[in-house]
Amino acid sequence: MYFVQSVTWLNDHLDEAITQVLNFGREDLQQLMREVRETLAEKNIELVLLIEDFAKLQGIDREVLEAVLARPQQAGNKPLCAMRTALACTTGYFKNLIDTVQQRVTFSVNLNIDTVGKQSLITQDDIQVFVARYLNAVRLKEQDIENWANSQNRDEIESACNECEHSQACHTGFGHVQGMGLYPFNSKALEQMFGRVNPDEFNPRILIRDVLKYTLENSIDDIENGRFPSVTLGKHFGNMRLSAEVRLNIQAKDAQNIKRREVFLDLWDDSNELCNLSPEVHTAFNLPLLDVKTKPRQIQQVTPQTRKVTPSVVDPSGEYKIDTLVQEIPETLTKKLEILDSWNNQEILPDAIAKDIRELLFPAIIEKIEWDTEMLLKGSFVGSGGKLVQQRNLIFYNPKVKRGTYSGVVLSLPLNPDDENEFTETAYVFQGILKYNQYKHWKFENGDRYFRMYAKYLERWSQYIVEKIRLYPRESGEAWNPVPAAVELLAISATMAGYPTNTLENLINSLFIDLDKSDDTTRASSWKKLFDTFTLKRNREALLDIVKSRIACTKGSNSTFQIIDAIQIIEPLEKVRKSWQPQEQIPEDVRDKFPELQKVRQQVDELLENAIQEEYERQFNIYQSLVSELGEEINKEKVIKTLETAMISAQSEGVFRGRKDFVGMKDILNKFRRTAITKYQDTMKRVQAEKDNPESKVGKLLQDLSEDYQKIITDSSEFLDNTNNFLDASILEAKSRIAELEQPDGATGESSYEEICEGLANLRDLMNEIKGDTKCS
Repeated sequence: MYFVQSVTWLNDHLDEAITQVLNFGREDLQQLMREVRETLAEKNIELVLLIEDFAKLQGIDREVLEAVLARPQQAGNKPLCAMRTALACTTGYFKNLIDTVQQRVTFSVNLNIDTVGKQSLITQDDIQVFVARYLNAVRLKEQDIENWANSQNRDEIESACNECEHSQACHTGFGHVQGMGLYPFNSKALEQMFGRVNPDEFNPRILIRDVLKYTLENSIDDIENGRFPSVTLGKHFGNMRLSAEVRLNIQAKDAQNIKRREVFLDLWDDSNELCNLSPEVHTAFNLPLLDVKTKPRQIQQVTPQTRKVTPSVVDPSGEYKIDTLVQEIPETLTKKLEILDSWNNQEILPDAIAKDIRELLFPAIIEKIEWDTEMLLKGSFVGSGGKLVQQRNLIFYNPKVKRGTYSGVVLSLPLNPDDENEFTETAYVFQGILKYNQYKHWKFENGDRYFRMYAKYLERWSQYIVEKIRLYPRESGEAWNPVPAAVELLAISATMAGYPTNTLENLINSLFIDLDKSDDTTRASSWKKLFDTFTLKRNREALLDIVKSRIACTKGSNSTFQIIDAIQIIEPLEKVRKSWQPQEQIPEDVRDKFPELQKVRQQVDELLENAIQEEYERQFNIYQSLVSELGEEINKEKVIKTLETAMISAQSEGVFRGRKDFVGMKDILNKFRRTAITKYQDTMKRVQAEKDNPESKVGKLLQDLSEDYQKIITDSSEFLDNTNNFLDASILEAKSRIAELEQPDGATGESSYEEICEGLANLRDLMNEIKGDTKCS
């Protein structure tokens, strides 16, 4: 943009700058011309002004025109001499002159070579004559040209080819005009090159400058070293016209000279297939003859004409002709194939053609992917509505076209647009797809080749999609796989839920279970809050979908997955269960693409340590209360047996009391007998030892604290509560009975009193044994 503005500014001020450099202003020139014409008028002399190239007067051209157009008779001034002016300029320059100047021109001659309809009056024969003479002048010595200029007969000039030992072969291969060779051009090269740099009216300057001069000046080294025609030369003459099929044939037949042969066939021939030209041309250009058709040439001399003639064919095609398809190609398809060839030659691919290809190609790529083999759930990735792989994300490279914004995996074809071979093959595949869509089979001409190329790239493109799914693309360009981050969160949630995760097998299985919230009512508040985050349906489903969609196989039409790729989850599981702390980092530039994953991870980072600490304190307090009642080393059977004896004694002595009757207390004892209090005691001792270890991390407590000991705690608490109630109530009743017997009026029951005291003494001993240090008084 700034470049254009700068050039425009320079052009706007160029005339003024030239005028200042010449130090010759507008008034100076007009004054000088007025004085000259006044002097000549006095002598009755007419002035004739001849200007060969008016454009050479840039900077003062407008002032010259003002002076030339000044009328001889002007009121109040001396008469000026009559003046006749003849000036030459280009048509474009003349058209840009102001209307008043054009209107005051009395006679003009247009020397442009016109056309009849769309047919130029300059034929290809005329161009060859023109070029041959210029090439001959380049080859002649300067003295030879001066001699010819000073000779009486200028109609004939000596050909520089007369002294060349290669002239016969050169003229046979490249053509000639009256013995003047066209090398390194031939008639087709001149036609192709000039047509590209001068598509409008014939302009000899362009022919000389952009075809002859450019080729000769820039190709000397290439010609001498056997590298002509070069890739640089091909680029100078614009985009190549060869079809993708021809370029693929070149790659297959002549891998060492691909680019040079493309330029060669693009410019030195007008057909559109891989063929040999004259052997002499191949020898001159150091391009080997291939095992393909050779295009015969019959070189005829072009004779200069002094009048307009019907163009003659310089290089007739002889018997050579291109094979036609078995089935005629419809015009609409032909147009699409031509557009793809142009796209392959760096033109823009129209949206309409892109849409046709996209609708045919995308379903094929998706179906090519072996979703079950790849352990991917197709429904989780493909489709509209924000899925990772969408049809609209299949786009096509267009030079100088800015790509839009796309969400998800983008498949831009060709994958490597700078690789010309891949670009050509991609265009060829697209042509094959369009042909197949037209005929509904691959039996058209070269259909087998189209199909092989199509299959090759279909495999490549489908694998590209799989790779992008597995390693979700980031803004930084680095890859990231969300599976490990989701796996470790699922493992932590399953562990908190109390599912066995002591072995890798159990841990893998626990990832896919349904979490039950019914057992968390007694947990610490932070623990419950974190577990609620895990069990929230939206979060749970999102984590499972991340994992299942990337590691699962549905085995055909089955709607649920049957097999998982355990390799993807073993490593993150091994890492997380060492400390039960998340190890995977979630990059910032993908967090918005996995919102539930990010939310759960944030809650874990904020709450997990507090949850473990609070739950430890809660469980340890409960454990301490059991220890205070039952002792450090609990002999459950001994306690139960002693308590049963106390219950029988209390019942026999008539002092059995409590919230539960004898049968109810038996049920409490039986329930306590079934509790795994020893296992709970071992676990809590292990937790205490881990907690007291200064080098241990709090996360290591998670697995032990997550085990479901609530029934043991509940049954044990119920046992202690009812047992204490029974003991306290029964002892109180025994004391009351003893007090009654000790009254004065109770002497008559001396013998009964002694028996009761003996029985109560035994009962007290049993109760003291149960309660440890508790004494009955």
